[in-house]
Amino acid sequence: MGFLVDIAEADGYASWQFGGWIADDCQEGTDTVRSAAHRIIEAGQSPVLRDMFQALEQIEGASGPKFSRKSLHILGQAVACRNYEKMTLELVHMVRAAALTAGRTGYEGVFWGMDRAAASAFRAHFAHGAGRTGLVALEEAGVRVTYPDGSFAIRYGRMPILSAFLEFLVSAIGYAPLSEILGSPADPDMTASDVSSKANAVSRAVYDFLGEHLPTVQSNRKLRRMIAFLEGVLGNRFDADEVDDQAIFDFWSAAIDEQEQGDGADFKAYRTVFLAFLRLIELLEDGDALTRFEHMHAIGTDREAGEVDPGEDAYLDATGIAGPDDPLSVFSEPPLDAVKFLNKKETEILSLPAGNPERVRRLILSYLRAETFGVGQFRLIQALRRKASVDEMKAIADDAAQESYSQRHEALKKVDQHLEKLALAALFAVRIGDAGTGEEVPFDVLSRARKAFESLSRQGFERDRLDQPEIRAAFEAVPAPLADLRERLVDLIELLDRFNGYQDHYSGDRKAFAREFIRLYGGPS
Repeated sequence: MGFLVDIAEADGYASWQFGGWIADDCQEGTDTVRSAAHRIIEAGQSPVLRDMFQALEQIEGASGPKFSRKSLHILGQAVACRNYEKMTLELVHMVRAAALTAGRTGYEGVFWGMDRAAASAFRAHFAHGAGRTGLVALEEAGVRVTYPDGSFAIRYGRMPILSAFLEFLVSAIGYAPLSEILGSPADPDMTASDVSSKANAVSRAVYDFLGEHLPTVQSNRKLRRMIAFLEGVLGNRFDADEVDDQAIFDFWSAAIDEQEQGDGADFKAYRTVFLAFLRLIELLEDGDALTRFEHMHAIGTDREAGEVDPGEDAYLDATGIAGPDDPLSVFSEPPLDAVKFLNKKETEILSLPAGNPERVRRLILSYLRAETFGVGQFRLIQALRRKASVDEMKAIADDAAQESYSQRHEALKKVDQHLEKLALAALFAVRIGDAGTGEEVPFDVLSRARKAFESLSRQGFERDRLDQPEIRAAFEAVPAPLADLRERLVDLIELLDRFNGYQDHYSGDRKAFAREFIRLYGGPS
């Protein structure tokens, strides 16, 4: 069963939430109570996909919504779980049945001409139109379509769901591509094998569409394991701020226990586990923000009235319109990529502090573990590949981290000094290009800037190239992302300055990681 089905059953949901629908039995007073798993799944869906299901919910007929909540619930569950193959086959058979019984209006007239997608409405249609052909027969629970190589039955109770699915496909795939796949559904010579081929083609098109709008199956599998572990420790409605350093280490240790059953392969590397938890926390936070946005009553500055100030960053994050970018990414893009501001080592050190500043600071011990013991774990992996002896593996495990926590602290300070030097060098480069125009810079600052520029022997830091447009554009654009990088890095450094007991943690962690590495890679404990 799919990820969402597992969650729904474990959480006791009578209905499933997609794009803002919530089961009545999940209400406590005026507040919506949802499991961590549901918040994560919702956040993992693209805004486009959520909007498509909200649009289905809002389709109105003369007597109210065209599709029932139950139909949309089942459809949403199938799509989110990528469990739509059977539904696709049913739909293509139903399209043929509709085409054979519709007359001039075609199958489109049956699906889109119906005021309300209800089993009774489809029963009435087929009762009236089945006499047009001998290929569609009425049965007590539905209709049966006959082919030269077999037959297929479709229950009336499934037809409203299939109708909603067709509406979804038109939005996801497009009417023209879908019509091309379906071909001529009323063709009297069509076989059941032909229908199966068409259904497979539709399923492939849906799969391609969902690749951009849902987490991968592998990602869902990882999230399910992490959620199950945390629910066992924290309960199924845990919040992001309840996930701490100890929980991350304990999960990794538990994954080592499970790897003999083939379930722990994705979580052998501690650094991979840490990155996965950063993503899980991000999804939890995004799910909470999305919920807050979807339950807003008004925009304004009256907090007590439930209004939200559109000028606040939280409002922007909730809508998905804006959010904190990773300033490190722009260094590999034009115009900054014309100059080698950062080398590979500096980029690696900056990666986590730049991309996940708040979460890294909150999980500071896990961050230090990932960047020392987590990186050192690769030495064990390499030794295992070259079939090192048990004694050698134990020796590496005992001293896996080639960098202590204090050394990582110093490495961060060194990179910060480099960023400061880059800022000065950029000032000098721009001033040279300005030929003395613009805002005056104190002589001592300009002198330091010149020394900083001349001390760097990297691509783009050649004085005779400063008049080249691409080099000048890089130096003009770099101050803002440099300032953002430095702010995030300095915040982390200052936290480590205050966290003066981390070296005591290092001594204990060294023993703990050695023990877990030996369990993971074999040898005496």
